Amino acid sequence: MVEVGDTTGMKGLDRRVRAEGEAVANEQDRPRIRQSLALGYRPLAYEETAEQRVAGDPIDTREEAEATNLAAVIGHMPQARFLIYVGYSHATKVPLIDEAGQHTHLWMAGRLQQKTGIDPLTIDQTGLGETNSTLASRTLRDVVLATNIARSVILFGAGKPLSFGRYRDHVDLQVIHPATHVVHGRPDWLLAVGRHPVPPDPKLIPSTGRVLAQAFLANEGADAIPVDEVVLEAGAPRWLMLPDQPVRIVVSGSTSLP
Repeated sequence: MVEVGDTTGMKGLDRRVRAEGEAVANEQDRPRIRQSLALGYRPLAYEETAEQRVAGDPIDTREEAEATNLAAVIGHMPQARFLIYVGYSHATKVPLIDEAGQHTHLWMAGRLQQKTGIDPLTIDQTGLGETNSTLASRTLRDVVLATNIARSVILFGAGKPLSFGRYRDHVDLQVIHPATHVVHGRPDWLLAVGRHPVPPDPKLIPSTGRVLAQAFLANEGADAIPVDEVVLEAGAPRWLMLPDQPVRIVVSGSTSLP
C-alpha cells in the first residue's frame, strides 16, 4: 500500500502517466481523477497487495485487505475526510443475500465499519444505472426518467432515502443519473466535467480506415496519458471533448489520409 504522504506511486500530483494503472488510464476515470487532484485530494492506494493474498475465498481475502489498508490510513489521519471510490458491492455494509436467500460475503464497507467504528456514508450509482440488467431496476429507472430529470436524483419515501434491487437496505443512498445522450459522437456527461466539443481538423479524418486521435495537455511530457482520445474514420463524425487548456494532438494508426 502507498504510505501516507508518499505520492511516488502516482508519479507526483502534476501529471498522470501511462504506468500508473488501469483506473488512471481508463478514459471515463481521467476527468474525475484530474478534477479530484485540482480540488486538493491526495490519492492513496488501498487495494490488496501481493503480500496480502492468502489461501481462502478470494473475495473475502481481498475485502479484508482493502478494509485493513483503509483502517490503517484512517487511524494515521483521524481528522481527515476520505472519499473512497469503489465499484459495485464493495460499498455495501451488510452481507448480500444470494438467490437461495443465504447471506454471502461481507464486503469492504462493512468490514471497514467493523474495524474503525465509523458508519460510512455509502452511495450506489450502479443498481439503477443504464447498464443494470434486471427488469425491475430498468422499469423503475424508466419511470423516473419519464419525468425528464435534468440532474441526478435520489428517491425518498416517508422522508428517508430509498434503495432498490440487489442493494436494497445495503447502502445509504442510491443515485439515478439522467440518461446519457450522444453529442457529436461522444457521451454528454463529458460536458458536466468541464469539457467542450471541438471538431477535429478535417486533415486528420482518413478517407479509408481509421486513426486514433489523442489530445495531451501541452505542458505535459511525452509519457503523460491523454486528456481525451477518439477514433476518427470517414462517415462517422466524432469530436474531441477538451478542457479549457492548450493541447497537442497526436494521431496514430494505419490509414489513408486525404
